[in-house]
Amino acid sequence: MPAWRWQNDLHRASIYTTFPAPACTMRDIVDGLAEALGKKPLPVRIPAPIAVCAGKVLSCFPYKRLSGLHTTIEKWLAEDVYDTSRIETDYGFYPQVDLIEGLKREVRWYRQNQGGTC
Repeated sequence: MPAWRWQNDLHRASIYTTFPAPACTMRDIVDGLAEALGKKPLPVRIPAPIAVCAGKVLSCFPYKRLSGLHTTIEKWLAEDVYDTSRIETDYGFYPQVDLIEGLKREVRWYRQNQGGTC
């Protein structure tokens, strides 16, 4: 997720969300990443309790890629809202692109610089 950390002293750091206004939810971010990656979400929605339970079961398998699956699923299901008011107030920073364009740029950068596909 696009965010940056500003070290304001040796003992404390602040994390700022740099998405443009209006505030966005995790669902907005997941949908935006799907679009940026050129992926389509599953046509069938899985009920949240079933997804969480399946994630916990799959996390028990001895595969590194599955080890944190339940945590990822719980984060995707969270109703967190991300806004930029703190960084705007503290530093006068205002994002210049919208969420979808920012995610597309991040995916493009990753593919070009990490040599992988995502």
